[in-house]
Amino acid sequence: MNRELVLLYWQIGRDILDRQAQQGWGAKVIDRLAQDLRSAFPDMKGFSPRNLKYMRAFAEAWPDSEFVQQVAAQLPWGHNAVLLDRLDSPESRRWYAAKAIENSWSRNVLVRSAKSSPPW
Repeated sequence: MNRELVLLYWQIGRDILDRQAQQGWGAKVIDRLAQDLRSAFPDMKGFSPRNLKYMRAFAEAWPDSEFVQQVAAQLPWGHNAVLLDRLDSPESRRWYAAKAIENSWSRNVLVRSAKSSPPW
């Protein structure tokens, strides 16, 4: 289930990036989409403007769908949000994602580990 959710969130993020490229940043794409999704799926959670911004950042940070399917989708959504919040470079995100998968890190362990400098 987690894998499908992360892939859905990545696709929504890609759609937001595409819409913003077409309509412009000031078009309030995220706010309108949040309202539309909440209206269409009133019982589902996760479609707040804040979470949609994470989806956009996630898709922007991982433009390669193959990487998302093979690595990022193995991590819970909260882990992916930590990688986005705490790490600036794609290299460090990849390294910490791989370590989190390899060592079955909890989100708290990932947070603590990401506070320290990467090993390179």
